[in-house]
Amino acid sequence: MNRHAAIGAGGVSGLIAAALMALAAPTSGAMPPPPLSPAQRALAKFETAWNALKTYSCTLDAHEVQDRNVQDRTYEFWFSKPFDTRMNIVGGAGRGGAAVWHGGDRVTGHQGGIVSFIHLTLNIHDGRATSLRGITIAEANFGAYLDKIHNAKFKSIDAVPDGDKWTITLVPADPATFQNITKETIVLGASGLPTDITMYVGEGTLAVHNVYKNTKINVAIPPSTFNL
Repeated sequence: MNRHAAIGAGGVSGLIAAALMALAAPTSGAMPPPPLSPAQRALAKFETAWNALKTYSCTLDAHEVQDRNVQDRTYEFWFSKPFDTRMNIVGGAGRGGAAVWHGGDRVTGHQGGIVSFIHLTLNIHDGRATSLRGITIAEANFGAYLDKIHNAKFKSIDAVPDGDKWTITLVPADPATFQNITKETIVLGASGLPTDITMYVGEGTLAVHNVYKNTKINVAIPPSTFNL
């Protein structure tokens, strides 16, 4: 696709839908579909992987910067569609804390240390329930990143293959509607799911760097996991 073309929210959804249809279209007795652009191929791979997923778990190393403040955390993460999410902070700021979410605007959690027995139910946007940059538990799963792509307008979307991996670069048309992010890169692994997400503000200042490790797809997660 044209690197410099502006892509609206409907355009991104249409881009992915067209790619999925082209991949599924029969070829015998019909004209072959036009070749997919790198961006279409990469986004279709992400969408296909997400659609096939029912549950996953992973370890997330998260680095965030807000002005002069820096937050480094390691999470153990569990997710079951449609919304059930659990995040345990096992390293860095807030170690020992945990949160669970079942959809909606409320999250239940506790801090680490000697007050870990005190459970709180908070609005997901409460500062005690978000990361340094205000990222909520509802925005932490891979599907939330896809939704963000579907719903945003972009100045450009690029994708570069590297074997069975892809690096997608997103430049929003209006950073104010994209959490003030001016550029985001998503690295898709062989599974089609992210292994690395990096976000920048301003003229290339690092804001967020997430690394996803030990991702296990469609694993059995006991329902009790999503209770504190």
